[in-house]
Amino acid sequence: MDCTDAMIRSTTPTVLASLVLALFPVSTAFAQDPASAPATPARARPTEPTASFRFEGGSLQEFVAILRSNWAPGQTPNVIVPLSAVDVELPAIELRDVTVGTALQAIASCAYPRWQVRYERVATEAGQTIHTLMVMPGPTQSQTVVQGSGRDPRDEVMTVVFSLRELIEAPPGVDASLAIPAATVLTAIEAGLELDGGLAEAKLGFHESSSLLFVRGNRDRLRLVEQTIDALKSDLRDRRNRTAHPTVTGPSGTPTTRSR
Repeated sequence: MDCTDAMIRSTTPTVLASLVLALFPVSTAFAQDPASAPATPARARPTEPTASFRFEGGSLQEFVAILRSNWAPGQTPNVIVPLSAVDVELPAIELRDVTVGTALQAIASCAYPRWQVRYERVATEAGQTIHTLMVMPGPTQSQTVVQGSGRDPRDEVMTVVFSLRELIEAPPGVDASLAIPAATVLTAIEAGLELDGGLAEAKLGFHESSSLLFVRGNRDRLRLVEQTIDALKSDLRDRRNRTAHPTVTGPSGTPTTRSR
């Protein structure tokens, strides 16, 4: 379906998203002596800043600009969007009492199936939060490109942002050796692209302080980068899990798992 602005306004109902921020602690009742179970005061969870605003429809880039303008000074969210965001047309949407993450997740749902918008939140060492969006053509967009122009949608060039933090930084309490140097991750990606014949066509940019990798290329190159990162993450999770729960041999010779 061709999502022109006029069609969006006339055929797409306004999407209303609201988020209830008051989180009440949930407790489970166990059979016990009331006298031996002193009441524990509920611990309040920190809440994130919220905003309410209406977007009249337009591009994803315009939505992000409106989103940024609706937060108080000092709370303006850091949202990174690819250049292709200007091509993503969105319907009108009204948001009430939402966090940045909820707003971006809601708009990602509105973009589908014409566009696939993936949201990711990254926390930096300095305590800052970076919100990133990845944009790729959705199922109906791919069909439109093929039928309308005869071009292969895989040839479309776009920029995608990946977080490498899980790979290059060990979580608290985990040995620092159970992390992969950023240079190793980048050379693994470059090796895959070179073998696929696309290293010269793809552009990589690594932002060290935020652990974000920016990749520009066509869909095949972006998919290869994503598969490489996912494979590295899967292998690293297995290594960390084996270290946290080493397998030992019991008296009977049966392997058992011991938690550290």
